[in-house]
Amino acid sequence: MTMIDHLLLENFQCHEKKKIEFDEKITTIIGSNGAGKSAIIRSLQWVCFNRPGGIEYIKDGSDICRVTLSIDQKKIRRIRSKSTNEYKFGKSSLKAFGNNVPEQIESYLNIGISNFQSQH
Repeated sequence: MTMIDHLLLENFQCHEKKKIEFDEKITTIIGSNGAGKSAIIRSLQWVCFNRPGGIEYIKDGSDICRVTLSIDQKKIRRIRSKSTNEYKFGKSSLKAFGNNVPEQIESYLNIGISNFQSQH
């Protein structure tokens, strides 16, 4: 069974640096309004689906954001700045263009939007 180990956000929306450890069965994210719960979900979708597009989610005052998703001890890192739009997977650096996810990432994740639950 594939399992998310942790998620690390760096300069993603309101999060300067935030690490979320995942439980093997279920992880619930709770907090007050404006705490960044939706940003955590959005960062997961950003890694998995290359959405949202653009650079609006880069934390104010920062030039670059990174989100690292660790699954079964393998890391997928998504990096975005004004001049950089890429994924890192193992030792590979993969370019992300438009709304596409590099094939290696998409195949490894094998995930769809129906795998996400949220309260919106």
